[in-house]
Amino acid sequence: MEVAVMRVGRLSACVLVAACTIAVLAQDNPVAHYGTQNGDNFRRARVTMPVGNWTQGWELAWELDTTAAGAGRTFYNSSIVFDESGNTYWVSSNRKLCSATPTGSLRWAIELQPAAAPGDNQTSPVVGANAVYAISGGGPYDYNGNGRAGMRAGAYNKGTGAVIWQTEIDPDGFNANAPGGISPVLANGKLYVITIGSGYGLAVTQLDAATGNLDWHSIVDSGVGNNSEGCATYVPGIFSGDDGLFFNINNSGTAPTELDVWGIRIVRTGGSAGAYKVWSVPGGKRNRAHLIYSPVTNLLYAHTWQDYEFVPGTGGQSFAVYNPLTGAAVDTAKAVNSNAGFYDVGCLYWDDKSVVVGGNDGGIVIYTDNDGDGVIDVEKLAPLATWYGEPRIYGQLFPADANGGPYLLTGTNSRSDLDPSYSARIVLVDLSEAQVPNTDDGPAYFDNLRIYSGTDYNDAVNNGLLFAENFETGFPTVPGPVAQKPGWADVSRPLASGPPLVVADPTGGGNGNVLKLDPFGNQFLPAQGQGAEVALPVTAPVGSDTTVVVRFRQFRTDLKDNIYAGYPALVDGVDGSLFSDRGVFEWDGDGKIRTSVGWAQEAAMTAGVWEDVELVYTFDPILSTYTLTYNGTPAPGDAEAFDGAPMSSWTFIMHPTPPVANSGITEVIPKAIYATGVIGNHQRLQRGGPLMGPDGKVYYFRNDNNKLVALKWAAPALCPGDMDCSGTVDFDDIDLFVEALGYPGGVGWPHSCPWLNGDCNGDSEVNFDDIDPFVARIGASCN
Repeated sequence: MEVAVMRVGRLSACVLVAACTIAVLAQDNPVAHYGTQNGDNFRRARVTMPVGNWTQGWELAWELDTTAAGAGRTFYNSSIVFDESGNTYWVSSNRKLCSATPTGSLRWAIELQPAAAPGDNQTSPVVGANAVYAISGGGPYDYNGNGRAGMRAGAYNKGTGAVIWQTEIDPDGFNANAPGGISPVLANGKLYVITIGSGYGLAVTQLDAATGNLDWHSIVDSGVGNNSEGCATYVPGIFSGDDGLFFNINNSGTAPTELDVWGIRIVRTGGSAGAYKVWSVPGGKRNRAHLIYSPVTNLLYAHTWQDYEFVPGTGGQSFAVYNPLTGAAVDTAKAVNSNAGFYDVGCLYWDDKSVVVGGNDGGIVIYTDNDGDGVIDVEKLAPLATWYGEPRIYGQLFPADANGGPYLLTGTNSRSDLDPSYSARIVLVDLSEAQVPNTDDGPAYFDNLRIYSGTDYNDAVNNGLLFAENFETGFPTVPGPVAQKPGWADVSRPLASGPPLVVADPTGGGNGNVLKLDPFGNQFLPAQGQGAEVALPVTAPVGSDTTVVVRFRQFRTDLKDNIYAGYPALVDGVDGSLFSDRGVFEWDGDGKIRTSVGWAQEAAMTAGVWEDVELVYTFDPILSTYTLTYNGTPAPGDAEAFDGAPMSSWTFIMHPTPPVANSGITEVIPKAIYATGVIGNHQRLQRGGPLMGPDGKVYYFRNDNNKLVALKWAAPALCPGDMDCSGTVDFDDIDLFVEALGYPGGVGWPHSCPWLNGDCNGDSEVNFDDIDPFVARIGASCN
């Protein structure tokens, strides 16, 4: 698509306040971890500072009545952000940019949109080192009186709110139905504003963050009409040195073909400067924009509603992994109770490969990728009380400490309809308590595939070896995909979570290399079937032969999934599922292997051991049949009739399927719970947060009275000498005590256990005078 790029000079686009020149400042970026929505431009929603000592829970630090102060709370899902000193900033529901001190006083509130401007402002500000930046929301308005309606971006003094610059984005033809719902992006001295509107399309504007100069305005795609609120992800240099801007929109439709997720190349300077669409792909439905980028895997992650499918035949997904260069879906997943498309709890885990997501019914899910290939290997679940609902509005991840973790800070629903005491909560969840369901499927392993052809059974097995595969040769990379060897093919469906692999036998069976099937999940989705198919060197039976014998060995780690082994690989024309006929079907419903499709013969399987399968096919022009022998014992029942089609390939297929037993998952009790008293069942109850600022307090707006609330940790009772808060002074405290001597006044103390526990002589200091009293305390208890 042709991209329209317009440039506007500084004097026509920028209103300078106080001077005609602006001092040159260092290229501005968001304050680390706190200065922009979801933490940083990669939208990882995590901070590196310790969460603090949660052992005594939260207590109220203060409340600020923002309505009485002339400010107001955040609107919709707009986020609180912070500067280095812990001051809070937000865009209020009455369309002002506001700031408050860490002690609960309003610093300033300035108007972003006059009363006559249409619409509400759903965006969040960005706090940089040099200024705080914000844009007008709602519909375009003629801010500068030039007769053209536009959107306005501005930079404001962090201390006073005074205007540094304001620029109206109002190129010719700008559509009055193009609201700005996605928050601005600050990156390396440039501010990016995304606007979307019916009749105008999707546009990106680059402004100079120091001066407000409008560098360029690009119409990326004139066919886009649905907007979104939330944040865009910015990745420097990802497109062959050019930067990338990634986001999703809130598409109103549900068709898998609708384009929802975008990758845009940003050319910052030069003759071709502008924004260019690289890809746009289906991505389901999300109420807000939030893609998470990992610089370790170089992948994008998205949490979404599972009600809307974007890969046909899947029934919908709750999580997706994208290649940021092409938009291709590396993997998708659908977890139980993991609808996560309305609020915005999504954090990149500390391994930089996995993602923490808040889902329905208090369900916290860690989509875990063990090797960083983008394929979700397992779901770890940390279910909270079901009435907590989908966590809201935000989540924030903290590192592990001596007491546990990593930790997730988030909020809950209120359900006074179930119990009058069920007001909304602020909770701190220890994610080390997440569990893997014992109903998670697979893997299954296969080895020693042999196919024979002969005039009868004895002739076949003694003289007619047609094909043999033990996975020992022809696979240069182990572990590696089976398709690396000519003749083998990956016939998996789109959501199989990676290809069938050849791996070293992990079972202890001494089989060298084996074929591994392990599709992700424990819910049957037609597009999740994983399959490996090998083409035979010649079609069987050969010539005038009438008998074909197939033998293989298999190892089932569990019996909670469905497996096909037969020929050929087929895709169901109705639901798109992968299967094969003329072989065996292994059913999770009863743990038996049987001939398919008539189930004429069957035998019980055993998990955790290698077992032998033999199928004997008799080809007859009148009635072709085959039989099953399992572990050397013929299966009871009549031979299975089949159509006598010749065999030109063999296939192993595995499907993840719904649990057939209790998952074994137990409810996780948060380490800290604060009852907010807010009742508003199924509403946004903790507006703008909850989020912890750099001062260690947790901030959010009450939905019912617009008050900005700050919580602090209740101080634990001091126990002199107990440096790890174990309740006992022992040798484990020595290293921490020595460390405490290096933190005069406790400034910068990195541990959750109080620094003042090192004060063993009662002078409110921790210094060399405490050494002898500390030694004397060894063996003492504070319990």
